[in-house]
Amino acid sequence: MTARRSQGGDADATRRDILRAAGSLFLERGYAATTTRSVAREVGLTPAAAVHHFGRKHELYLAVTESIQWEVYEIIEGIVDQRGALIDKIEQILRIDEHRTGDEPGYLRFLSSVGMETSLHPELVPALSQVPFDELFGRLVADGVASGEVSAEQGPLLIRALRVLLAGIGLSTWDLPGAHSPADACVALVRGLLILPR
Repeated sequence: MTARRSQGGDADATRRDILRAAGSLFLERGYAATTTRSVAREVGLTPAAAVHHFGRKHELYLAVTESIQWEVYEIIEGIVDQRGALIDKIEQILRIDEHRTGDEPGYLRFLSSVGMETSLHPELVPALSQVPFDELFGRLVADGVASGEVSAEQGPLLIRALRVLLAGIGLSTWDLPGAHSPADACVALVRGLLILPR
């Protein structure tokens, strides 16, 4: 069993631990099968302590989702703001789960599960992205149009393709020996179909 935290523990660290444990459990078990009690047990807290930090289970789910969305946004924003070729930036974005460490669930896998969970549990609808990813992808594409790497006509298609490809990577769980990763396949697709030759 996990050791209990002291009463004087760091509240921010406790919140991060709860978010991390809840994210893993929501992804592994689904929203319906995850309880506040199971999340609290993972972090060595009483259920009342977990509720103190986030409220009811749906509020915890919303907090996990928002936290992951903003973490992903900040990583993508850093990529968009870099100098370099559009395709190299797209490849970094499609490989965003490589930023995760250890046994943390992949960003894309978790975010791809949100749509299904919101369709089953209407109280989770606010978890659908409130983060301005399209604005960020719009900046990326505008830079690509300005550098001649993508046509202005294909810009909106590329934005939509990025959203679809990221969701698809999140839903892909295969791990076949010798097979290309879902990100490899998506990068090859974008290189071959949407990026103009230089």
